[in-house]
Amino acid sequence: MKKNIALLIAAIFCLSVTSMALARERITELTQLAEKKIAVPKGTLADSFVLAKFPKAQLVYFEDTQACIEALRASSVDAVAYDEPVLRSFLRNSTDLAILEQLIRKDTYAIAINPKRRDLVALANKKIDVLRQSRRLEQMSTYWFPSAGDFPAMPKQEWNVKGKKELTLATFPQVVPFSFKGANNAVIGYDIELAGYLAQELGARLVIKEMAFEQLIPSVANGTADIAAACITVTPERAKLVHFSEAYYAGGIAAMVKK
Repeated sequence: MKKNIALLIAAIFCLSVTSMALARERITELTQLAEKKIAVPKGTLADSFVLAKFPKAQLVYFEDTQACIEALRASSVDAVAYDEPVLRSFLRNSTDLAILEQLIRKDTYAIAINPKRRDLVALANKKIDVLRQSRRLEQMSTYWFPSAGDFPAMPKQEWNVKGKKELTLATFPQVVPFSFKGANNAVIGYDIELAGYLAQELGARLVIKEMAFEQLIPSVANGTADIAAACITVTPERAKLVHFSEAYYAGGIAAMVKK
């Protein structure tokens, strides 16, 4: 009898613990993340932005966004914090994930430009303005952010002209849908198309250099690359090292959770 009672108490305790765990997993408000485990990709500024908002949050680092989301699905973390447009791209065909409405931080994204290439700053700003006025930026957003299905192929690369002139782009091809690997392992995405338009304006061939995200700004600052693009957030610290074009996309750091 005593053994049965002990088993019953243990079962009730386990059920209670499980219910509490399930209750904790249900996150609907940003404030609930104050002391939770939050996954962030390595080499980005997402960690500092999260800690500025939630000093007691427990950060867990992963190689890329995909790994962060896999950890969320496995319940190893309570949320993923990263750029909202990138996280949004992972909601395609997804029924188990959601992005909290309130942003951790609002940001804008721009092209980082070699500080010695002031000519590129003027050219980039002019081209971005033309693309905005012609609604091409709007069309690019629709094209690269499908609500379902596979990602599209790269548009016809009219900018890959033959000639000696080159425009070197540093990018981190794991920032879907801004810069990522498509068919035949080619780097494609919103930022690659945008960089292509700049190359076309220069009459140059676009040369893509793949590297880790944390290497992008230094590579532009030291002249290894002319420009860098991979959903790069404009910050005062980065602006001391490189020039930035005008912003071409508005977003910010968001939190993804399980539904």
